[in-house]
Amino acid sequence: MKKDPYVIKKETLAYNAVAKIQDKKITSLVVVDGKKVIGALNIHDLFRAGVM
Repeated sequence: MKKDPYVIKKETLAYNAVAKIQDKKITSLVVVDGKKVIGALNIHDLFRAGVM
């Protein structure tokens, strides 16, 4: 686990999340609202939703 994980804002489009996952060669992102962690987005969530 990383000390400073990659994050996306809750408003981020799925397309942009996929681009970040592919660019950084990672499998998940932490979702934030301001400085508050509100969830996590995993590559499998994107596959299930048909985004990837």
